[in-house]
Amino acid sequence: MIENNAEGKVLIYNKQNREQVLIQNTRLLTPEGILFRMKNREVIPANGELEVDVYADEKGTVGNIGPSQFIIPGLSDSLRLMVYAESLSAMDGGLRKVGILTESDLEAAKNSYKEQIKQKFLEDNNIDENNKAVAINIGEITSDKKVGDNVDSFVLSANAEIIIVEFDNKKMNEYIDKELSGQVDRTVEKFLRAENKINFDLVAYDIDKGTAEVVVIQDAIVTLDANAEKLNIINFAGKKKDEIERYILSIDHVKDVEVKFSPSWMRTAPAVADRIKVVVKSGGWYED
Repeated sequence: MIENNAEGKVLIYNKQNREQVLIQNTRLLTPEGILFRMKNREVIPANGELEVDVYADEKGTVGNIGPSQFIIPGLSDSLRLMVYAESLSAMDGGLRKVGILTESDLEAAKNSYKEQIKQKFLEDNNIDENNKAVAINIGEITSDKKVGDNVDSFVLSANAEIIIVEFDNKKMNEYIDKELSGQVDRTVEKFLRAENKINFDLVAYDIDKGTAEVVVIQDAIVTLDANAEKLNIINFAGKKKDEIERYILSIDHVKDVEVKFSPSWMRTAPAVADRIKVVVKSGGWYED
């Protein structure tokens, strides 16, 4: 943490019929005795007001104050009644948190910067991504600070090129459904289309040829069918617990299985099928 001079803005009122000149570093004092100074020379218009930049005379949190009234000590007693100031928002910056800028900090900021440019472009142009894939090409990203500097903030800048590929949303959804359905084992699984937003990532394009390569990511719900042939209770009759577990886990997309015998001392499943129960507890997510 580094102590600094808190900064902010004040509104100076001039109730005189003439302009009031205030020089750079003019003092402004709160009722609590906290001193601030004007950053620049200003001319306050007659019977008017002017917002000016000020800074705390003393470094540290003492200058981090809320909205306040100010007198101008350098003016005469009678003139102070005509020319005075107030702040409408808090002063801050008296204590700054600083750290050393690392390579990972800079890379993370660059990645965030790229996404922010994309979102800003989409918002400003009212573009819906539901049937569009968007790519952004960023030129060299420069920083006003370098790795190893002590900073509390830094500024990035770059030139950007936005590429948008638009497609038929209905046909794309049909294609996704077909591809995902092909990944599901219909002999044991049920496929349900999720309502989650489809994510499109434009990874390559050729403007001259009018072609583009788009990666599509869609979450879908896949659940086991308790009535499927592979889960027929005949497959478990007379088998040991570890045999049943290995069999169930060999089915695609099954991540976990729980086998219980009752009474607990039994070492194998009953030989009579109607004493075996198969329960599918939950579905799972599948991504393609």
